[in-house]
Amino acid sequence: MSIIRLLLIIGALVVIEIVLVPFPFAFIALFLWFTFYSKEEALLLAFLAGLLFDILLLRTLGTTAILFMVLLFVSSLYRRKYETYNLLFLGIAVFTSILVLEFTYSKTLALPSALFGMLLTMI
Repeated sequence: MSIIRLLLIIGALVVIEIVLVPFPFAFIALFLWFTFYSKEEALLLAFLAGLLFDILLLRTLGTTAILFMVLLFVSSLYRRKYETYNLLFLGIAVFTSILVLEFTYSKTLALPSALFGMLLTMI
């Protein structure tokens, strides 16, 4: 899939997350892309999606981008130690990543959001 198409999909997920549903669809898509496909493209898309979040939500520019990239990098550190294609690893990694995202920015409904994200990832 070309980077332009993937950028449009992630951009649409960011807009849906901001406008309609405050659930990290874009981060889950980035995490799954990072796990199963190209690492470099996913890091670039994480940076661009984070910048789009910061611009549209009027946050300090770059904070969400750095947070996305750090969470993906930390999950890549466990790639050598654990089998990252395992559903249990994906569920736990997405659960903890969403908890970090929710506690960093919203602090409301962090646990239900993380549980739903874990179930959505494992399906």
